[in-house]
Amino acid sequence: MREYAFETQTFVVSANMFLEPDILPDGSFDIAAGGSAVVNPSGLYIVEPVFDGETIIYAELDPEERMATKAYFDCVGHYSRWDVVQLVYRAKSSRPLELFESVSEEVLSSRKLEEILNEYGTRLKKVEEVVEKLRNMLEKAG
Repeated sequence: MREYAFETQTFVVSANMFLEPDILPDGSFDIAAGGSAVVNPSGLYIVEPVFDGETIIYAELDPEERMATKAYFDCVGHYSRWDVVQLVYRAKSSRPLELFESVSEEVLSSRKLEEILNEYGTRLKKVEEVVEKLRNMLEKAG
């Protein structure tokens, strides 16, 4: 609960079941020991977990606590590294294991690029301008 509250920068209200031990069969593991609690966006308890008893817990939530958490943990700001991690959605179905072959350096060599550009009568500067324009269009779209 505390980790989830911190990662999502939200309040977490956890309502857990409690059963009297004498209701459970002998030798069974007590899976209903309670533990209801309220956690703030920083991952700190507002109401500590309540075990071994049935009770109603109350807490007053201060929305300003979310802003304080965002000041020291920005999950989509400076921690966001699009150059390192990206989410890719594939419209086609995928298999758990697929062979991926990268393009060899020989195919992408500057000499080969020059040959192709000369074949089409195009300068590298022009290609770079087209790529930049396409990149800007894609950024604006979404």
